[in-house]
Amino acid sequence: MKPPTRLADALFLLGLAAYPAFLLRKTLLEGGAMLGYDLFNYFFPAKTFFAASLARGTVPLWNPSVFFGAPFLANVQMAALYPPDLLFALLDFPRAVAISQWLHLWIAGAGMYALARWGWHLGSLGAVTGAVVFTGSGFFAAHMGHLNQVHAGTWLPWEALCLWRLAAVGGRPGPGWLVAGGIAVALQLTAGHTQEVYYSLFALGLLALGFALFPPAGASRRLPHLLAFVAVCLNGALLAAAQLLPTVELTRLSYRQGGIPMDEAVAYAVDRTGLVETVLPTFGSRADQEVTGYVGVAALVLAAAALGASPARRTAFALLCLSVLAVTLALGVYTPLYDYLYRLVPLFSSFRAPGRWVLVSSFALAGLAALGSDALRWHAAPLVRERQAARFSFGLVAAGAGIALFCWRSNAVHAIQWLPHARVTVLWMLAGGGAVALSLAGLFSPWAWPRLVLLGVVALELAYAGHEAEYNRPGDPALYSDAPAIARTLQDALAGVDGKPQARVLSLAVEERLDPERLARSVPAGDGDFKRYASMREALKPDLGVVYGLPTIDGYDGGLLPTRDYARFKSLLVPRELPVPHLTLPPQAAGRADARLLGALGVRYVLTDGRNGAPGEGWAPRDAAPGAAWLYENVVAIPRVLFPDRVFSELDPDAAIRLLYGADLSEVGVVEGPVDPIIAAPGGAVRPNTPSALHSATVVDFRDNALELRTEVDRPSLLVVTESYYPGWRASVDGRSVPVTRVDGLFRGVVIPTGTHQVRFWFDPLSVKLGAAVSGVAFLANAVALILWRRHVLRARPSR
Repeated sequence: MKPPTRLADALFLLGLAAYPAFLLRKTLLEGGAMLGYDLFNYFFPAKTFFAASLARGTVPLWNPSVFFGAPFLANVQMAALYPPDLLFALLDFPRAVAISQWLHLWIAGAGMYALARWGWHLGSLGAVTGAVVFTGSGFFAAHMGHLNQVHAGTWLPWEALCLWRLAAVGGRPGPGWLVAGGIAVALQLTAGHTQEVYYSLFALGLLALGFALFPPAGASRRLPHLLAFVAVCLNGALLAAAQLLPTVELTRLSYRQGGIPMDEAVAYAVDRTGLVETVLPTFGSRADQEVTGYVGVAALVLAAAALGASPARRTAFALLCLSVLAVTLALGVYTPLYDYLYRLVPLFSSFRAPGRWVLVSSFALAGLAALGSDALRWHAAPLVRERQAARFSFGLVAAGAGIALFCWRSNAVHAIQWLPHARVTVLWMLAGGGAVALSLAGLFSPWAWPRLVLLGVVALELAYAGHEAEYNRPGDPALYSDAPAIARTLQDALAGVDGKPQARVLSLAVEERLDPERLARSVPAGDGDFKRYASMREALKPDLGVVYGLPTIDGYDGGLLPTRDYARFKSLLVPRELPVPHLTLPPQAAGRADARLLGALGVRYVLTDGRNGAPGEGWAPRDAAPGAAWLYENVVAIPRVLFPDRVFSELDPDAAIRLLYGADLSEVGVVEGPVDPIIAAPGGAVRPNTPSALHSATVVDFRDNALELRTEVDRPSLLVVTESYYPGWRASVDGRSVPVTRVDGLFRGVVIPTGTHQVRFWFDPLSVKLGAAVSGVAFLANAVALILWRRHVLRARPSR
């Protein structure tokens, strides 16, 4: 059989686009809107803010509407510098999600095909099989609503391809694969999920180290894979510096800095009694999305074929070890290995949800499936066919022995496994038995039809396994396009400078606790999923306010945010000693709100679910407000600007917060150090001040990255803006630069002299400018290297 031509490979790559289109047909082709908790409450607000910023001609550096303001670009999960996410600035959100996820599944499958073809030198049919297994794997099916995880996982096979090619070519390789590998790493770094980047590069680093210790057959050098890995990672980091440097700056200020506690780190690990449910398709109710990692029974049969019959034994063994390691680490503390890595390996303790290791196991098993399919090709020599059949049988027996050992171990430690429904067992047996029969037929048939049919079995099994996934349960696009009535009411009530609200809204409502009668009046129609997500809108979940232009002091992130400063300040907002940093306020505040404190923080309106009655004293009910939640107004809310008459100086951040317990923030402020002429001495000393007879501030201009005020005071005063202090915020008074001081452990403050002045704050972080400069130089260097290399190749060609 002649090897496929470049045209044939191109046609195969184009044809791979059909499979993810089939998987996503209900959203991509039929117009449904993909739904998911994080997709609706996190990515929808983030992409809406991103698109709105670009539409205003503003670089999305800062989001003033959550967490008292928070960095946007520096928060890598926002993927502000990820080129494919420009789709969200061009299309409405549901359409952009469908096209973006289809595009990334296609890119992932194409990467797996390219790795198998040009990295491992397999035939096209085996490469297509690996691509289908990776694209249809449970990891992608379960995480379809997690945009950043899908986008980051997409680039893993491309990184592996560049690593293999850069290490395997003979002589002195040109810079082409180094540049391509750097681009793949840079795209993964900017895609928005640092954890999957870490796991991907950790896995590839282990493969590179393994091939350095045990080089593949015929390799003339021991270290090419390891050197290629280091070079590709370094190039990718330089190319992505515009994202990395701001993210590193945020990481140093994040509540996760220095790692997170073990109890939080192992949340969403694979339960040892649910391992079977994680690694095999259930064809119905699926495991938690964070731990779903099936590749199909037929694909596992092909993996056994790779271990027994593939001539690329070291590659197959390396992928087997990688898949076993990934599944082991996904178990979290059920294995001592995770604890060792948590304590000893840098950055390992910064991530939670060990179940996300299934990305690596899915990649490794897809690679094994590609090797196995390629190994089942017919050979003319009968002896070769018989040996392959024997090895394949040995692989199946070994796999069966491994399963038996696992069952015995589970019984020995009293970890009774989840057991499938009889229908599921029958489907497993049909898929597995059919795959074995077709595999043997492929070995002894000179035609390709058995492997083609087997490819169809793999594709259909994975498609059916995902029939309960989020992409197969689309909702009404109106959930994204329509605003709830309460949002429109608050927009009118809070309109400020240029139509932007200066006061804030805080929702303490939990959607599950909304009054059923009020909810039925607000959302009279729709199925269960529609009402579920509509109730989130009615409760105005924290980040959804961004969509409707309603700023809040709360926020939903779970990544690098909130900052340590916010997590510390949160103890003033939540009636408990140790609030959970990454949880939102509604489940922790229990519907209670201090009107005096929140008024000083600019919160004018509070929504509650009514579980504990009114939020407290000082809140006036707005009985005529529409919606399922109760709305209360604080008529003395101060919009974002304070002039405290008493100022304390305290260098210890924890002690500074303790000074604020029970204090009126509109009258008392705590700064990090002496600020003349307000503070005379540090260490908590207080200079009593006579309350000022005159201090006023009017907002002249309010933008995402800037704020301008006109102030008037009758004596030198500390002006406090209840917006988050963060490196990169600058200030000027009448055009003269002045230092920005951290006040109350969280806010920005400047000293202004007596009289009337123009005060301006703007966000101009050095990390962004330095990162952009490094990325620019790296892009230029890569381009020059490619041009020079191309000229060298052309000159070296003999003239005709």
